[in-house]
Amino acid sequence: MELNQVVFPREKASKNGIDKLSDIELLALLLNTGTRYENVLEMSGRLLNEKGSLMNMLSDDRMDNGHGIGLAKAYRIRAVSEIIRRLPHFLPTRINNEREFFLIFRWCFFGICKEQMLIVTLDLGNMVKETRVIVGNSNNELEIDSRELYEYLKTCEGKRVVFAHNHPSGSVEASPIDMLSTERLRRLVEKAEKIFEGSYIFSRDKFKRIKKDKKIVDMLMG
Repeated sequence: MELNQVVFPREKASKNGIDKLSDIELLALLLNTGTRYENVLEMSGRLLNEKGSLMNMLSDDRMDNGHGIGLAKAYRIRAVSEIIRRLPHFLPTRINNEREFFLIFRWCFFGICKEQMLIVTLDLGNMVKETRVIVGNSNNELEIDSRELYEYLKTCEGKRVVFAHNHPSGSVEASPIDMLSTERLRRLVEKAEKIFEGSYIFSRDKFKRIKKDKKIVDMLMG
């Protein structure tokens, strides 16, 4: 019975296209088999019901044996999440506005529960030339080596530079430290004779440009 259930999504994809599969059927293809207690479609339905959506499940870096799927299946799911997260780094992309920047590069923070920064450089035609990620430490704090970043900015491809980072809390509100860091980034970019195009905070479904509060920045830098 279970074999027929597993084959059915494959046959449906072969006949109608994989885009015609439901979320449950897609997940069933990925998991491949169920257990003695539930077939693979039942398992897929349960997981999606527990997580609420494919997005929630794939962005959960705690998927493990506690969900009753076994480590092999858990790592298969996490591998898909990691592939999705890495894709924007390799795709030739033109960025026309800040919303496009968010929609393309939000996947770089997919399943990430600690703070990290993304650096994207573009040419004057808005084509992405390079990307680089700075990962936070064990305390979820970004430690930016100004000298190392300056050397990277001097030698990287592209004339324009955009930054984005996430908050583990999911908030997109800029803290005073975010404002101070953005001002320091701007100065480094200009010192490297590049164009600073802004710094953003990303969450799963929204973003916000960090705007300078002169009083706060002057106070912190003083």
